[in-house]
Amino acid sequence: MKKNIKKINYLFFLILPFIDLITGLVSRFIDLPISIGMIIKGFYILLIIIYILFYSKSNHKKKFIIYTSLCAIFTLLYFITKTDLLNTKYLFNEISTLFKTFFASIIFFAFLVMFDDFKYEEKDIIINNICNIISRTYHNKY
Repeated sequence: MKKNIKKINYLFFLILPFIDLITGLVSRFIDLPISIGMIIKGFYILLIIIYILFYSKSNHKKKFIIYTSLCAIFTLLYFITKTDLLNTKYLFNEISTLFKTFFASIIFFAFLVMFDDFKYEEKDIIINNICNIISRTYHNKY
């Protein structure tokens, strides 16, 4: 399972810019309350949550569970206090906004756990290599 999650992380972050590009183009021409990117990112977060809850042995697992629980409690309280929930367009808009709000922070805490689990070495991190190439290109250009 660890190797599969590691490969999925690499694949996800390599195709994430293309997912965002497709989402941007689709949202420009079609008015959908939930985008393709949100669906793919939602499945990714669900996969990460399942991995962390059942397979992770990290020291930071407890922090992730507490933070995710707080996000879930906040979301429940937010929807309980809203009065216009019967309008589906409004409901999808609120879900979309909450998802966009919590996505980056959930991924941050998930990576805290996964980097502890996988014991990444600097030579193993593809994203680090990509950032080095980009920074060298930028540095040589200017």
